[in-house]
Amino acid sequence: MTCFPTPARTDCRSASGSPRPATAGRPWGENIAAGQRSVAEVMQDWLQSAGHCANIMNPLHAELGAAAAVSGTDARIYWAQVFARPREP
Repeated sequence: MTCFPTPARTDCRSASGSPRPATAGRPWGENIAAGQRSVAEVMQDWLQSAGHCANIMNPLHAELGAAAAVSGTDARIYWAQVFARPREP
């Protein structure tokens, strides 16, 4: 995400950037952001965005992965959430 001027789902090596739930055929959602200085700030921004808030509030998204990383090039904090429906038994 850090090699583009805005957060992107494609990585710098031209990989698809598709989260594993998508490649496994599971319903999923994703929120990405950059520049917010705290968890509270990024969550406020996501909750004020209709699409991001829909991902967070989706009752089918029972699994969550989250990450934050500081860029080594511009010191921005990059944020990501990946949501998924549990795998069917």
